[in-house]
Amino acid sequence: MKINERITAALHDCSDNTESQLIRYAYYAGRHTAAKQVCDVHAAKIKAMRTRADACRYHILANIVIGNGPDTIYHPDYAGDYIETFGQDGI
Repeated sequence: MKINERITAALHDCSDNTESQLIRYAYYAGRHTAAKQVCDVHAAKIKAMRTRADACRYHILANIVIGNGPDTIYHPDYAGDYIETFGQDGI
C-alpha cells in the first residue's frame, strides 16, 4: 500500500485503531501548520502594503487602491476545525 493510500484509508477509518488515529492526527496537524504559515505570510504582506501606503505621498489614494478588506484570510484548516477535532484532551 502506498503512503497516500494509507493516509486516505486512515482518514476514512473511524475505528479505535491507534495507528489510524496517529495518522489522522499527523495529517490534520500538517494541514493546520501549512494553513497557519500561508495565513501568516498573507497577513504580513498586507501589513507591509498598508505601512508602505501610509508612508507614500499620496497615502489616501494608495489606501483606496489596497482597499478596506480584512487583514487576514479565512482558511478552514486554520479556523479552529483542527482544535475542535483534536482539542478534547483536557488541556
